[in-house]
Amino acid sequence: MMFPPRPGFFVCLTALLLAPASLWGDDGLAGRIDALIDGELIGPVAIIADDAEFLRRVSLDLQGMIPTAGEARAFLDDPSPNKRQLLVDRLLASPRYAVHMANLFDVMLMERRPDKHVTTPEWQKYLQAAFEKNVPFNQLAHEILAADGVDPVQRPAAKFFLDRDAEPNIMARDIGRIFFGMDLQCAQCHDHPLVDHYLQTDYHGLYAFVNRTNIFTDEVAKKTFLAEKADGEATYKSVFTQDSGQIRPQLPDENELEEPRLRQGEDYAVPPYPGLKFVPKYSRRAKLAELATNGRNRQFNLNIANRLWGQMMGRGLVHPVDLHHPLNPPTHPAVLDLITNEFVAHKYDTRWLLRELALTRTYQRSIEAPAEFQATLVKSSASLPPLTAEFARLKSIAQESETLVDAAQKEFKSARAALAPAEAAWRAAEVTVTTAKKPLDDALIALAKAEKAVADKQAAIQAVTEATAKSTEVVKLLPADKEIAAALATFTAKQKQFTDELATVQKAVVDQQAALPPHQAKLTEAYGPADLAYSAYLEARKPVDAAKAHLIQVWNRHKADSFQSALVKKRLEANESQVAFQSILTSLSGKQAELGQRRAELAVAIAAVEQQQQELAKQAAADAEVEKTMKSSTDLLDQANTLFVAGQSAVQAVTDACTKTEVALQKLPADVELTAIAQKLKERLDLLSKEVALQEQVVATRKLAVKDLSTKLAESKQRTVDMTAEMTSRQQGVASRTTTIDQLLATTREVESSIDPAREKLVELWTNGTGVRGLKQLSPEQIGWSLMQATGVIDPHRPAADAEIEKTVPKVSVAADPALTRSREVKVEQQLNEIMRGNVAQFIGLYAASAGQPQDDFFATPDQALFVANGGTVIGWAASGQLAQRLAPIMDA
Repeated sequence: MMFPPRPGFFVCLTALLLAPASLWGDDGLAGRIDALIDGELIGPVAIIADDAEFLRRVSLDLQGMIPTAGEARAFLDDPSPNKRQLLVDRLLASPRYAVHMANLFDVMLMERRPDKHVTTPEWQKYLQAAFEKNVPFNQLAHEILAADGVDPVQRPAAKFFLDRDAEPNIMARDIGRIFFGMDLQCAQCHDHPLVDHYLQTDYHGLYAFVNRTNIFTDEVAKKTFLAEKADGEATYKSVFTQDSGQIRPQLPDENELEEPRLRQGEDYAVPPYPGLKFVPKYSRRAKLAELATNGRNRQFNLNIANRLWGQMMGRGLVHPVDLHHPLNPPTHPAVLDLITNEFVAHKYDTRWLLRELALTRTYQRSIEAPAEFQATLVKSSASLPPLTAEFARLKSIAQESETLVDAAQKEFKSARAALAPAEAAWRAAEVTVTTAKKPLDDALIALAKAEKAVADKQAAIQAVTEATAKSTEVVKLLPADKEIAAALATFTAKQKQFTDELATVQKAVVDQQAALPPHQAKLTEAYGPADLAYSAYLEARKPVDAAKAHLIQVWNRHKADSFQSALVKKRLEANESQVAFQSILTSLSGKQAELGQRRAELAVAIAAVEQQQQELAKQAAADAEVEKTMKSSTDLLDQANTLFVAGQSAVQAVTDACTKTEVALQKLPADVELTAIAQKLKERLDLLSKEVALQEQVVATRKLAVKDLSTKLAESKQRTVDMTAEMTSRQQGVASRTTTIDQLLATTREVESSIDPAREKLVELWTNGTGVRGLKQLSPEQIGWSLMQATGVIDPHRPAADAEIEKTVPKVSVAADPALTRSREVKVEQQLNEIMRGNVAQFIGLYAASAGQPQDDFFATPDQALFVANGGTVIGWAASGQLAQRLAPIMDA
């Protein structure tokens, strides 16, 4: 959904859009699209795809299958600078184009619903004819929305409604999704809970176009058609707010329709009598077809332009394609505006628009994202402040306009409440008309039955009269044949009987006709008050209509403000994603630098531990040497002490001997021997005393030495303790640094692990923004046809298709007329499509989404993989088709 911007918003884009064609560097739409895209890109741009990638892509998009090997070789070998344009033109001119487009639009419009009233081959041939003739899309859509199935030529177009059983809620939802790009299903019972701008009145405005449509079964023809009542209003009541009301038909973003009031009894072209397909004089469904496709409904135009863009690019500018609303703006609003306006200006020429899209650089970009994008990230960082400020400003504007909506809603509800008495009076008068009309309807039905009885009787009389005349002629020729004579008598009797009965039924017609005037008079009498009541109701409704118009005006203004706000928000978020990625890269760079620094510090710490270990080993050796010396000195001290003690004992003994000798000499002074002994003992004592004194000195010296060594040993042990503590400290430092590095490694790995998802998000962002071509899933039909093309299954069936068409359209009969020749080629392609339908059906059964659901979501199942890997179908094609014949010489070589 697109909205007019406020003055000054995206002025550059507006100027760019209105600039002369010469400024684009390309006079075609393709060049203008590329110029707009390039001016709005927020990320890097992929290179142009090579010829092989382009050939495969455009063949799948315009033909529904890959090219043949011969087509691929011819294109790849072609040196022409304009060969891509020539290829696009050839593919669009091929009969296969119409068949492929019919498949695409069948899936889009019918979503693989099972056949009920119109077969898929009938429907697809109708679509094929439309795309072959390049019928304007709005004309095709008008036929589909308006067809009732009566006209045999247009009957297939009624499939859209017939095969949905004309169920009004299904029709309202699918019309909203498929023709207006708005999935309003969740707005049936209340305003949409997730999309603020999808209102319950939006849903019921569309519902009012189709709730009078139903299926009529012609029991004679055994066919179903679409019929439509002339009455039946759309009412709603919110299950949340209890707000309720009645709404006339209303297209998205527009006012309720002003509809003609036709009196009851004057409102049908074909009255709703039993057995008749009633037809109203005013058809709401026909009005829907007219208003949606007349070129002026913006949402209808945006929707189909966006869907065609999505068909070629793999993703709509608005995505999903059925969720157009202000908070889901297109990636490139100016581009969507441009292609929509040009598509309408070119009279909804689908082939022309697809050609222009295929020739854009945007379409031809590679799927590989650029490796270098640093400049983009830097630019995004600079863009954040102004975008943040702009978003805040626009958000404030949207909030202000929302308050105006609230006030307008209150005004509308108040006006609607004031209308209730006048509306009730008019409805009551209409009930009186209905009551007065009932006898007239009964009389008209009775008259119709009587007239039918007269017609039936007259037809019987005519048949019997003809039989009587023929029998009379035979009797004249065979007068003796009693059986023929009896038959003539029977016919004559029947003729008289039927003539008499005709008079009776003719009288009944006269009687029924005579009964009509009084009933007609009573109905006419009831018209007057109802007309007056309706006039009063219309007058009383003027304030309601004015309030509703004002509400829609401010509501659309609010949606425009919300759209602009959401657009800037999307761009802001995109730039924030790029800045976030830059922050991740910066963080990683910082962590890697810090990691390098920490690892260097750890290496130094480890070296210090190793050095300390060496010093500690030296210290242990020194401790051992001191302890060894200490033990030796202690042993020597012990030896000296032993000698000293022994010497002291000897001195003491000699002293004691001297003392006793002296006592003896005192008693025997003159004893010479005793005197000599005493003298010798004194001499011995002196000698021993000297020796003991020396030994005492040795002990003292050795004690000092031991004491000194003990001090040295204590000091050495303390050094060992200190060095061990230092060793522990250094080891703890290593452990701490190791822990820090481990933690830093973990956070670095976290940052590293976030890079790929963040980059994938950026690539998705660039892809969505058309800077990089996104991968596009194949439809089941494309898978099937491409596998058949690759394995050479298709070409062998072409002669059979040609032979079938030859039965009704011989080649020689059209050889001189190019138009007829082309028509025959189209028929052959259609016949080939029918021949291969069974093969393709296998892929639809495996790869398609559930019937009645959107068909553009990718999913994978084991059955799909097993079918390709082990299924006999594909293996058989590969083994027996042209692929095997082509590969055999290569393998032999």
